[in-house]
Amino acid sequence: MSSALAVIGDVHGRYDLLARMLDSRHLHGRHVVLVGDVIDRGPDSAKVLDLVCELVDGWPSGATLLRGNHEQALLDFLSTGKAAAFLRNGGMHTVASYYTAVPTNVLAAFRQDLPEAHRTVLKSSATHLESDGFLVSHMGYDPSDPAARDLKAMVLDAHFDLFGAPPELQKLTVCGHYVQRGGQPYVTDSLICVDTGCGTFPDAPLSAVLLPERTIVQVEPEG
Repeated sequence: MSSALAVIGDVHGRYDLLARMLDSRHLHGRHVVLVGDVIDRGPDSAKVLDLVCELVDGWPSGATLLRGNHEQALLDFLSTGKAAAFLRNGGMHTVASYYTAVPTNVLAAFRQDLPEAHRTVLKSSATHLESDGFLVSHMGYDPSDPAARDLKAMVLDAHFDLFGAPPELQKLTVCGHYVQRGGQPYVTDSLICVDTGCGTFPDAPLSAVLLPERTIVQVEPEG
């Protein structure tokens, strides 16, 4: 894996912004990391997952999809058929992105119709990416158990204590999930949150941080 990374924040179905981000010259030669929550809320989750599949298979410097709580809710729905958490997260926007006409019993149809490539890339998503100098995961880490790297700590449980408290981990943490409503990433010496509301708010940008430089790159919605 390249030592130069581009960690992209929550996409939430905004294919247009993700495509433009990936076209940025700033990402050339870097390993791309998607911090999770690429689906739901926005209009084009199906196209986003098509693009993620292309990235994982063919980005020149490699690409990693990290799992967010939205991906986990979809995987749980596919496995069990229980839709409550998936729908609560905005999953019907994801379902709708696969159809031009709504089929009868759309949720059951969606469980059958989801392309195998999309299932595979979701199932193979990693809980975190870590080196001696950084930890990247959707939720950051649990300050009460800094060594935990399980699904609960990395993907499912929110850790609001990360913000404004002395760091428990002696390396840079990069995360998504915690929407920065001002449209700018949260940046301190020990923590960077790159969820700036893309797909959650219509006028919110998609943000990325370049490592090791810690340079922020943003793509604004057009219009």
